Amino acid sequence: MLDKTTEPGFMATKLSVESPMPDELIKSGYCCFMFRANIQGKVEASVDSGPWQPCRNLMGYWWLDWECKKAGRHHVVARLQAGAGPAIKTERRMFRVG
Repeated sequence: MLDKTTEPGFMATKLSVESPMPDELIKSGYCCFMFRANIQGKVEASVDSGPWQPCRNLMGYWWLDWECKKAGRHHVVARLQAGAGPAIKTERRMFRVG
Protein backbone atom coordinates (compact mmCIF):
# COMPACT_ATOMS: atom_id res chain seq x y z
CA MET A 1 0.00 0.00 0.00
CA LEU A 2 1.32 3.44 -0.93
CA ASP A 3 1.76 6.22 1.59
CA LYS A 4 -0.44 9.10 0.39
CA THR A 5 2.08 11.65 1.67
CA THR A 6 4.51 10.54 -1.08
CA GLU A 7 2.00 10.88 -3.93
CA PRO A 8 2.60 13.79 -6.32
CA GLY A 9 0.50 16.82 -5.44
CA PHE A 10 -0.25 15.68 -1.87
CA MET A 11 -0.42 18.55 0.62
CA ALA A 12 -0.65 17.74 4.31
CA THR A 13 -3.23 19.74 6.26
CA LYS A 14 -1.44 22.34 8.32
CA LEU A 15 -2.52 24.87 10.92
CA SER A 16 -0.03 27.20 12.58
CA VAL A 17 0.17 30.08 15.04
CA GLU A 18 1.80 32.98 13.20
CA SER A 19 1.51 35.54 15.98
CA PRO A 20 2.45 35.87 18.77
CA MET A 21 5.94 34.50 18.31
CA PRO A 22 7.20 31.95 20.90
CA ASP A 23 7.65 33.65 24.28
CA GLU A 24 6.88 37.08 22.77
CA LEU A 25 6.17 39.91 25.22
CA ILE A 26 2.81 41.59 24.54
CA LYS A 27 1.84 44.83 26.23
CA SER A 28 -1.35 44.89 28.27
CA GLY A 29 -4.40 46.01 26.35
CA TYR A 30 -5.82 44.56 23.16
CA CYS A 31 -3.91 42.25 20.86
CA CYS A 32 -4.70 40.13 17.85
CA PHE A 33 -3.61 36.52 17.32
CA MET A 34 -2.92 35.37 13.77
CA PHE A 35 -3.24 31.80 12.49
CA ARG A 36 -2.63 30.18 9.10
CA ALA A 37 -4.48 27.19 7.64
CA ASN A 38 -3.71 25.72 4.24
CA ILE A 39 -7.24 24.39 3.69
CA GLN A 40 -10.73 25.84 4.16
CA GLY A 41 -12.60 25.08 7.34
CA LYS A 42 -13.59 26.60 10.66
CA VAL A 43 -10.78 27.93 12.86
CA GLU A 44 -11.23 28.56 16.58
CA ALA A 45 -8.75 29.47 19.31
CA SER A 46 -8.49 29.01 23.06
CA VAL A 47 -6.43 31.24 25.36
CA ASP A 48 -5.20 29.73 28.64
CA SER A 49 -7.42 26.63 28.15
CA GLY A 50 -10.53 28.84 28.08
CA PRO A 51 -13.54 28.39 25.81
CA TRP A 52 -13.04 27.98 22.07
CA GLN A 53 -13.68 31.27 20.28
CA PRO A 54 -14.40 31.61 16.55
CA CYS A 55 -11.71 33.33 14.50
CA ARG A 56 -12.40 35.57 11.52
CA ASN A 57 -10.89 34.98 8.10
CA LEU A 58 -9.27 37.99 6.46
CA MET A 59 -6.56 38.27 3.79
CA GLY A 60 -5.65 34.57 3.91
CA TYR A 61 -5.21 34.39 7.70
CA TRP A 62 -7.45 33.69 10.67
CA TRP A 63 -7.61 36.32 13.44
CA LEU A 64 -8.73 36.43 17.06
CA ASP A 65 -8.91 39.65 19.08
CA TRP A 66 -8.04 39.27 22.76
CA GLU A 67 -8.03 41.68 25.69
CA CYS A 68 -4.84 40.91 27.60
CA LYS A 69 -5.38 42.28 31.10
CA LYS A 70 -3.41 39.87 33.29
CA ALA A 71 0.40 40.13 33.27
CA GLY A 72 2.42 36.93 33.16
CA ARG A 73 2.77 33.80 31.03
CA HIS A 74 -0.12 32.68 28.82
CA HIS A 75 -0.73 30.27 25.97
CA VAL A 76 -2.92 30.01 22.89
CA VAL A 77 -4.03 26.95 20.91
CA ALA A 78 -5.90 26.94 17.60
CA ARG A 79 -7.99 24.20 16.06
CA LEU A 80 -9.24 23.66 12.52
CA GLN A 81 -12.37 21.71 11.68
CA ALA A 82 -12.52 20.80 8.00
CA GLY A 83 -15.13 18.21 7.12
CA ALA A 84 -16.37 15.37 9.28
CA GLY A 85 -12.99 14.17 10.58
CA PRO A 86 -11.33 15.11 13.85
CA ALA A 87 -10.17 18.69 14.41
CA ILE A 88 -6.51 19.52 13.89
CA LYS A 89 -4.89 21.43 16.77
CA THR A 90 -1.71 23.43 17.08
CA GLU A 91 0.78 22.97 19.88
CA ARG A 92 0.51 25.48 22.74
CA ARG A 93 2.14 28.78 21.84
CA MET A 94 3.52 30.37 24.98
CA PHE A 95 3.72 34.17 25.26
CA ARG A 96 3.96 36.80 27.98
CA VAL A 97 1.91 39.86 28.85
CA GLY A 98 3.66 42.73 30.61
